[in-house]
Amino acid sequence: MSAADFTQRVRAQILVEEDRCWRSRTTWVLAGSMLVVAGLVAFAAKDRQAVFSGVAALRVFVVLLGVLSVTSEHHHGEVVWRYLIEPGRSVHVAAKAFTYAVIGMVLGAASVAVGVVVTMLRLGAPANPGAPKAVLGAVVGAALAGVLGVGIGAAVRNQTAAVVGTLVGVLLVEPLVAALAPAVSAYLPGAAAAAVAGGAAGATWIASALTTVAYAAGALAAGASAVERSDV
Repeated sequence: MSAADFTQRVRAQILVEEDRCWRSRTTWVLAGSMLVVAGLVAFAAKDRQAVFSGVAALRVFVVLLGVLSVTSEHHHGEVVWRYLIEPGRSVHVAAKAFTYAVIGMVLGAASVAVGVVVTMLRLGAPANPGAPKAVLGAVVGAALAGVLGVGIGAAVRNQTAAVVGTLVGVLLVEPLVAALAPAVSAYLPGAAAAAVAGGAAGATWIASALTTVAYAAGALAAGASAVERSDV
């Protein structure tokens, strides 16, 4: 398959994914929940830096969207029909990764906007000189969260295992590692994403950004490899 042919086929599948996302109740429920929680986080935050790092933590909603985009097809058997229409499995993974990166970017920007508006109404806080980098970090981090979720879903494929594993990793493993080994925890997915969005961490902004990219790229590569080798 040539690069031009691959790109054209990915574009066609992106249109399918966009339509599927638009019609999915799960997309709207998780997206709405993310925005509501963003408002609550901003209402409870002491300053804008806390808002940005708090919004970065909400990337778990985007990760779950990416996970469910893959695992739900396997769970309901839809993947068989998808592969009959487009047999290129890497095409599907690439299309999902792009689609959920865009969705993550939109939700990240919307969550930051909600957080900033709530904070301004509550605190009347002045503009923060570091805000542009924090906003960029939060939005890009959310986009990469979509890619990470697609990679996890493609690698695991079992819906229950993927969702539970994701939540356990975010809610249990990372906090536990942070308590036991703070220096190491700075390079975990959640801490790195929070650092990119302006939160405190033991690594520089660039190192945290590269770490976030590495996690997303690694998960996507693992997922694509697993899908290519799997039986449907």
